[in-house]
Amino acid sequence: SISEHDLGYQPRLGFDAVRRAIAAHESRFAPRSYGLDSVALTYGVLGGFQQVVELLAGSSNQAEFILPLPCYADLVRDIDRVGVPVTFLTSRTNNFMPTLEEIASRITNRTAAIVITQPNNPTGKYLNRDTLSGLIELAEQNQIYLIIDEVGDNFYSFSRRRYDIEQSNPVISLENYRLQYPANLISPFVVRLRGFSKEFGLAGFRVGYVLGSPAVVQRMAENVAGNPPVVMNKAILKLLEGSEQTSSTLKANLVTVLNEKRWIIETLASSPHVIDMIEPEGSYNILCRVNSPAGSMEFFRRLLEAEKVSIYPGCAFGLNDEECWIRITYANEHGRNIQAVGRLLKFLAEQGSSAHRSGSTGGESSAVMVA
Repeated sequence: SISEHDLGYQPRLGFDAVRRAIAAHESRFAPRSYGLDSVALTYGVLGGFQQVVELLAGSSNQAEFILPLPCYADLVRDIDRVGVPVTFLTSRTNNFMPTLEEIASRITNRTAAIVITQPNNPTGKYLNRDTLSGLIELAEQNQIYLIIDEVGDNFYSFSRRRYDIEQSNPVISLENYRLQYPANLISPFVVRLRGFSKEFGLAGFRVGYVLGSPAVVQRMAENVAGNPPVVMNKAILKLLEGSEQTSSTLKANLVTVLNEKRWIIETLASSPHVIDMIEPEGSYNILCRVNSPAGSMEFFRRLLEAEKVSIYPGCAFGLNDEECWIRITYANEHGRNIQAVGRLLKFLAEQGSSAHRSGSTGGESSAVMVA
């Protein structure tokens, strides 16, 4: 409930009670405990990213942020506003995941941070623990930050890797969960961004949070205007307190999502027009490559116009437009997915027939998203 006290200005970093609850929640899975002073609530995860990047960039507009592609385009945009995005396209042979060598070779005296997503958007793949640990060491050696966007890590409530302080091997693998936290995760040079939109299906709440060193969090408090919404503070606190009903609902949702993922993958794999696909480990997206005479952006336009199905063109993530990768989002009701995927495959088949009649051998496509 909202009290009269709640109607005034509130703490810029969010309610202390909410920050403590988030710290306790995250400490269950981390190699060391988070405290209240390591948590800041933000206006969604992207809002938190904007705050952190602006903070680390300073006032010169010359700070460099290393950002492997493919990645969510808004991250590049937000960096470009305050600094210099240093991007490079990773290799398909490595599931479009960066290597330590690729990142290390791009560090200069102007580098402010390395930016990665866990899992990657659009592939849904996680960096393994050794690579993540190596990135943290790289950041520490060069006195730069590692920003980890974890908003797509949406299955952990049921199968997250938990830290066991009484075992020599600190990480216990839980079924179907791929995010692996290294022992050096809680470093003063690591800034993590998490939220509730994917994890609990609460995108409309627009509440995210930053996990970082007390020094970084304090600087955020000094640079942000206003406070996170009061109602959302209270709602998140209630959610984190948990209840049997909430737990059962989330578990039921997980089963539904995993069944949908399995159906979509099997359906796409059975089509001769889908020539490559990366099976995701997290999030609600599938990246696939389709056989089309058009590039991914033109394919997106034609599909939307002809079938009223919206996908995300791979070139928007930095992938080669001519290869026609597309990202499909399957966070829909099953009936809607059946209809949308059916229209997509029908459109691909018709394109193939048309290209064959005109004597074209066709091209190969990119990433789609069924909205």
